[in-house]
Amino acid sequence: TFVLDDAMRDRMAALNPKASMRVANRLIEASDRNYWSPDEATLAALHAATDAIEDRLEGVGI
Repeated sequence: TFVLDDAMRDRMAALNPKASMRVANRLIEASDRNYWSPDEATLAALHAATDAIEDRLEGVGI
């Protein structure tokens, strides 16, 4: 997904950070509800990407 691609995530977060966060949260929710079964590495990367997007929204580390 674009959320796991660093360059694309940075671009989307710069253009519309709230939408980027919603997409990332939807993917996590899909996994939590067993609609999607990513491997552990993908899920860990998704959580890390979500943290990075959240930091950008809050202005942390910019």
